Formats: sequence, C-alpha cells, structure tokens
Amino acid sequence: MSFLPGRGRLASRGAVVLAALSALLMMGCDHATKARAELSLKQPLTLWPGVLELRYAKNPAIAFSMLESWPSHVRLPLLIAAGAVAIASLAWLWVRRAEAGLVEQLGYGLVLAGALGNFADRVGRGFVVDFIHVTHWPVFNVADAAIVVGAGLLVIAPRIPLAQPRLIR
Repeated sequence: MSFLPGRGRLASRGAVVLAALSALLMMGCDHATKARAELSLKQPLTLWPGVLELRYAKNPAIAFSMLESWPSHVRLPLLIAAGAVAIASLAWLWVRRAEAGLVEQLGYGLVLAGALGNFADRVGRGFVVDFIHVTHWPVFNVADAAIVVGAGLLVIAPRIPLAQPRLIR
C-alpha cells in the first residue's frame, strides 16, 4: 500500500482531491452553461455553419430520446430513481478505487459530475437542458460531454503506465 511518508495517508489522496475538485468545477460549468442557454438561446446560434450550433432544448427523456413516448408520470419517477441508484453506485465504486491513479480518478470525477448535473436538472426541472448541437447528432450538454470523456478515461486508464498510482518516497 502506498503511503505518504510520516503522515499515514494514501499517496493517491491528492489524486482523489484533484478529481473531486475537477468534478465540482465541471458541475459548476454545466450548471452555468445550462442557465445561460435557458436565458439566451431563444433562437439557435450558429457557430460553424452546417457543423455546430447552440440550440436550447428540453429533454424529458434520456439519450437519443429513449423513453420519450412513455407517460411523464411514469418516466420521470423512473429516471429519478434510476439516476439516484446510478450515482450512488458510481460513488461507491469511486470510493472502492481510492488508490487508483490520477487518470482513473479524473474519469470517476467527470462521470459523477455529469450524472449529478443531469440528475439535478431532472429533479429540479423535470427535464434536462440540452443546448450543444453537432450536425447529425442529438443535442447534448456539458454534463453529457463530461460523462463521455470520463468514461473514456476509465477505459484507457489501465492501459496508461503513467496513470497508475506510484509510491511517494
């Protein structure tokens, strides 16, 4: 087990703290961008014609509009319950992997931040605010991007030698 000299703390504690701070920062960015989109995007704003635009959208369903046809009195409680279970499970996994390297810690932090951002929307508004539209792709938000990047980091972390925890001497 890796310990900091003379302190009895796990060497990866710094990675956990950095990942947790990154998660809080990502949640703040997600919340701020959704609030700005809600206030400012009355009409779509083209950033790169034919490729990228900002477009306010309310998403009562999940990715790719799955469950959209379900009645809201069934869909919303189901998605809130499933979201709570997913967030609790992810947090439990992250705690169990507290000694993992920085890349894995950042992966967990980003996925959890994205899940919490969308969960907060769903609980507070009854839908998720989406606003980034890339041509030929559904509208998404910063939380969705955090989940995808975080999941990617979790997949590649075991394959990166420098991402593994090291002893601090």
